[in-house]
Amino acid sequence: MAEPARASRDRQDLASAAHVDDDVPLMRRLRDGDDTALSELHDRHVRAVYLLARSKVDSASDAEEVTQDAFLLLWRKCRRIDLTGTSCLPWLLTTANYLALNVQRASRRLTQRVTTALSADDLTSPREVDAEAARNMELEQVGRIVAALPQIDQDVFRLCVIEGLSYKQAAYQLRTSHSAVRNRLSRVRGALRKQIDQ
Repeated sequence: MAEPARASRDRQDLASAAHVDDDVPLMRRLRDGDDTALSELHDRHVRAVYLLARSKVDSASDAEEVTQDAFLLLWRKCRRIDLTGTSCLPWLLTTANYLALNVQRASRRLTQRVTTALSADDLTSPREVDAEAARNMELEQVGRIVAALPQIDQDVFRLCVIEGLSYKQAAYQLRTSHSAVRNRLSRVRGALRKQIDQ
């Protein structure tokens, strides 16, 4: 009986979250560099964002990470966000939904990789072990190169290469154009090839 009661309470919390104060002054302060505005927005909307995230992902820790990332993106993109109405909650919920979908995709891919690895023959030749070690070293090098890129290029690489999103999907998440994503990813790949070949 506790679960239906909790689910009902969660739905009420989400519904009541629509009746929040005006976020416009807080967003204005956030754009002016006032970090206390982010804390106030967080306190105001964190429960609704967490509840949405928790309804989409398998674990509480994943929901907490999605929630944290949604507020981090609000802080990073505050100058480019146009509120619909006076609340930033719709933007936060939309962002959390996309982040949660990314977590779900990553979890499914990891499960598939683990299943494939467990079903593979455990007896590997020394040549296969050497090849795997070389691949791991190359992946570490790629990780270091990507980490040194501007944040937008890191985001494009993560969304398109690691998470497998299309240019259009990545462009929507990054609030940019399809061609900008394609051009950035092309430059990132060129930089990777150049540095790996050195």
